[in-house]
Amino acid sequence: MSNARHQLEAYLQTLDIKGNVVDIGGIHWPVRGRTKSWDVPIYQIYDVKKFHKGITADYVHDFNIPLTDPDLPFFDIAFCLEMITMTWNPVQVLENINGLLIRDGLLYISTHFLFPHHSGKYDCLRYTRDGISILLEKTGFKILDIIPRFAGSESDKLVAWEMSESKIYKNPTEIGHLIRAKRL
Repeated sequence: MSNARHQLEAYLQTLDIKGNVVDIGGIHWPVRGRTKSWDVPIYQIYDVKKFHKGITADYVHDFNIPLTDPDLPFFDIAFCLEMITMTWNPVQVLENINGLLIRDGLLYISTHFLFPHHSGKYDCLRYTRDGISILLEKTGFKILDIIPRFAGSESDKLVAWEMSESKIYKNPTEIGHLIRAKRL
């Protein structure tokens, strides 16, 4: 398991989740069972595929395009873990998630900035702290916390090079972020 994955799993183990939950892109690694506590009456997975490893999505949709189903429920909490990098239209994805949440609903989102390229056509974007912050604010979210993810020992040489090459980087060791935001 990668250092970034270890950091994500440790973060999830600190969360007490209570309310209705939607797991965007959660068919590969569902969030259920990975948090500290789980008091969830309704848990649904929304993804682009109908199944993966025997897990079925409750709602199949390409979040790069607008949601149009008027009968979708509204959720207290949305998770979008390790998924936003796999989209080509992140503004629409976040607007869709915003539309699924109740007012003041919470979004837990994780991002990568430095991460090996995934094979296939779905590895699209990487996010800096500033970039994901702007995207969230422009799509109706207020960031409550942003926790940097740090590179492990495998990337020490890269980090040392980055630090020696430029003094403009404020946080050259950040490789992504774990974010809790609120729908406005």
